[in-house]
Amino acid sequence: MVYKAAEDLKFDKSLKTIRKEMDQSRGEFVFDPDDFKEVAKSFEEESYRLPEEGLLEYAKLATKLRRQFTDKAEAARVRLAALLADGEEEKVPAEPKLYRSSFKKTVHKRPNDLMLGFEAQFACKKRKKRTKKELSTEELKEILRLGKQTGASQQELAHCFNVKTHLVKNLVRNEKLGKNTVSRLETVAAAKLTRRNHIKDSVEEHLQAKRHIWTTQQIRGAVALSGGPDVKHEEVRQVLRQDFDMRFRVLKKAAYQGNSQRCLVTRMLYAKKMFSLLESGARIINIDESWLPYLDFRNKKWRAKNQPNTASTKALSPKVNMIAAVDTEGHLYLSLTQQNTDTDVMLMFMSRLANVLSQERKDWRDDTYWLLDNAAYHRSSQVRESLLKLGVKVILSGQYAYNAAPCELFFAYYKREDQNPSRLKTSKT
Repeated sequence: MVYKAAEDLKFDKSLKTIRKEMDQSRGEFVFDPDDFKEVAKSFEEESYRLPEEGLLEYAKLATKLRRQFTDKAEAARVRLAALLADGEEEKVPAEPKLYRSSFKKTVHKRPNDLMLGFEAQFACKKRKKRTKKELSTEELKEILRLGKQTGASQQELAHCFNVKTHLVKNLVRNEKLGKNTVSRLETVAAAKLTRRNHIKDSVEEHLQAKRHIWTTQQIRGAVALSGGPDVKHEEVRQVLRQDFDMRFRVLKKAAYQGNSQRCLVTRMLYAKKMFSLLESGARIINIDESWLPYLDFRNKKWRAKNQPNTASTKALSPKVNMIAAVDTEGHLYLSLTQQNTDTDVMLMFMSRLANVLSQERKDWRDDTYWLLDNAAYHRSSQVRESLLKLGVKVILSGQYAYNAAPCELFFAYYKREDQNPSRLKTSKT
């Protein structure tokens, strides 16, 4: 149903069928987060958390419900295909063929077994030489001690510790000259370990407090505030990578979840209520709205190399607001307006939706629940009173429970293609 909001709003005030829909037994708010406002301060997430056995039962129930919805979607797809075929025989999709090439195993090349002597030794047993940074102070001391006591050559010591010969040569020379001696290296290593421990303590404090680590400068400032030594950016990077297995990556924006104790608990209680209703076979109708600023939502295309990947986009004027109602049977009730959604518009849509449902089935109120989010025009006093007069059973979802709204999936599916391929006029003129 598509209509102009301003004209229909005036028309609805005198529409007899709408007044007839209002002449029903009082509705009911089955779940409302506002009911928990008084006790919200005493909410503790742990006291509402289910044990492992309870989580397992809900996981089994979720799997069962998902299979039911999958079967319903498959049945609807078959019916739609039959309608499109217009009496033609439905073609059974061919099973994908499995070719032998897809099962080929990667053959790792091995060195030639016929290699002997010097060539075979370096082909099979060649190892990467270690650097001075990879050697501990104990190993450096052991190199100097063996060189003095046993008289081993620098080549032999280098081969024994798997390092390059010039490293042993420089180590012996610096020890004789008193420059960069092992004792000095020990002092430097101890100072480095101290700085590393301060960085680790600061990172662990951030992680335990569930604070985001945005930059290395943030950790440097935290170390300085705790009275620690001055640390470098590279030292912070090494600790984050090596000790905590963290990486600096592009941030993915996600919807705000509002993970306070009150929101977490109300979302858990809301999920339990929804599970019980779905298990009983109730029909849930999710109502939500979204703006359509333009009609071409495609965001990828093929392009030639070194060519710009741009496309012109024309905005809708005026913008269109879509109000959708999606139920658990896959039915869609859609409305398009050209004004902001407010209490009056939602009252008009809900009254019209009740009228359409009554035309489909008179006793739809017995097993049907309307699912709304916590937008202001869903929770206003006028909307609440109208829903009760309509005799509707209403569920107000938990705070920021976007993942449990089927309408969001519909909007995401709709907003991925070009909705005006014929390029019809959409402006005011």
